Amino acid sequence: MGIKQHNGNTKADRLAELKIRSPSIQLIKFGAIGLNAIIFPPLLIAADTGSQYGTNITINDGDRITGDTADPSGNLYSVMTPAGNTPGNINLSNDVTVNVNDASGYAKGIIIQGKNSSLTANRLTVDVVGQTSAIGINLIGDYTHADLGTGSTIKSNDDGIIIGHSSTLTATQFTIENSNGIGLTINDYGTSVDLGSGSKITTDGSTGVYIGGLNGNNANGAARFTATDLTIDVQGYSAMGINVQKNSVVDLGTNSTIKTNGDNAHGLWSFGQVSANALTVDVTGAAANGVEVRGGTTTIGADSHISSAQGGGLVTSGSDAIINFTGTAAQRNSIFSGGSYGASAQTATAVVNMQNTDITVDRNGSLALGLWALSGGRITGDSLAITGAAGARGIYAMTNSQIDLTSDLVIDMSTPDQMAIATQHDDGYAASRINASGRMLINGSVLSKGGLINLDMHPGSVWTGSSLSDNVNGGKLDVAMNNSVWNVTSNSNLDTLALSHSTVDFASHGSTAGTFATLNVENLSGNSTFIMRADVVGEGNGVNNKGDLLNISGSSAGNHVLAIPQPGQRGHNGK
Repeated sequence: MGIKQHNGNTKADRLAELKIRSPSIQLIKFGAIGLNAIIFPPLLIAADTGSQYGTNITINDGDRITGDTADPSGNLYSVMTPAGNTPGNINLSNDVTVNVNDASGYAKGIIIQGKNSSLTANRLTVDVVGQTSAIGINLIGDYTHADLGTGSTIKSNDDGIIIGHSSTLTATQFTIENSNGIGLTINDYGTSVDLGSGSKITTDGSTGVYIGGLNGNNANGAARFTATDLTIDVQGYSAMGINVQKNSVVDLGTNSTIKTNGDNAHGLWSFGQVSANALTVDVTGAAANGVEVRGGTTTIGADSHISSAQGGGLVTSGSDAIINFTGTAAQRNSIFSGGSYGASAQTATAVVNMQNTDITVDRNGSLALGLWALSGGRITGDSLAITGAAGARGIYAMTNSQIDLTSDLVIDMSTPDQMAIATQHDDGYAASRINASGRMLINGSVLSKGGLINLDMHPGSVWTGSSLSDNVNGGKLDVAMNNSVWNVTSNSNLDTLALSHSTVDFASHGSTAGTFATLNVENLSGNSTFIMRADVVGEGNGVNNKGDLLNISGSSAGNHVLAIPQPGQRGHNGK
């Protein structure tokens, strides 16, 4: 029996038939059950209805609404409340389906226009298709509230949800699937969306979430977006996972994931305030950065992992743009970049702070930078590990920038002659600074070109590589070593070498037989052992005697031991 329902005014009941499958009355442990003890609740039949318009609309569980009426602009809608100061109260109960298919215009699913209106639903399904454009839900009225319960779904071939005017929306295990338009748009001061736990936004051709508290009454406070265990998966050119504008606060809770696939499709782009823990960002397009902060502070906690196949991992670029990327010893963070850099601070007052983080850069032999500070930017790191493939540079500072590193530091380049730590001179800029203090394991060279590098190596440090200081622009390279080892791999020079119970070893990584290294030091102090190779025979009669050379051009103080390996020992030429 088919029953049509419009505006929720008609209800249909069906009397259920009782079929006794046995000729005998069935008994249970406590005795017989008579027919008069059985209660049959009314059985509601899902009804199909057309467009709903008004200030009070109630739809029964399981009903289907199909947009068959046009608004004043000639566009089909399913549910709409009047504009103005009269609140609308829309109750879509449980398991209601809303469909609109406008073959010639703008398809509109649910449009709430009245001030202080409310929309309630649970396991709601909205499916809209428009020829020119479409919108699943649009909360236009001031201070509107929508509660979409658990398990609701919005599908659209354009925008998913637009909410503004200091309205609020709550849902959990919520799904948005759309193409061409933005999945979720949050506009204006005071507007708030909370998607609870386990929600998912999938878009093809545009951004997943846009939030901007840019208009309205600033007394209503920032626009807000909250979710945990959220998944955002977007495709398309410049299709960002989340676009956070000024006056916006975003809390992604724990275990949220952002994936993008498209050129310039950044995972997280922000001018606002963002926080997350155990965040995963995976972007694959050309020039797509994992997290790019242009203003405000983004704080990402432990067990977070950022991967950019062809762009940068983390970058700050803008006035007072800050990223705090904070892992723990038990739950370290990670960054992978197959593009330009792992982490970068690119303007004055732009800062990247990192703790307990592993950084890998691999651009298939092309130039890539683990840490890159420029144009006055600053990077701080505590307990970092940087791995650089062929063509990469570990830590790099230029144009009056600064990098400060503490605690354990691991820099592992593919060969010792690659740049592990380096500064670059640029005319018109003050010298850039790199300071590191802690236990260091460095495989790679340290080059001060027009910059100031200060390395304070704590006990257990091992450095394998060479050094260079060109003293341009007041630049210097100062190294202090305590119970540490420097394996010198080729000709080197530095300004200050302060050694405490440490070893400078020319022999352990000597290259071909007969090739020696020279270390030029301006000021040497402390107590140490220098292991140096020598060819005392040469060609005989003192002709062409050769060996490693330590040259002190300034001051020398302390007690130092010179050790020369016997013929046949490591790195010795056997003569």
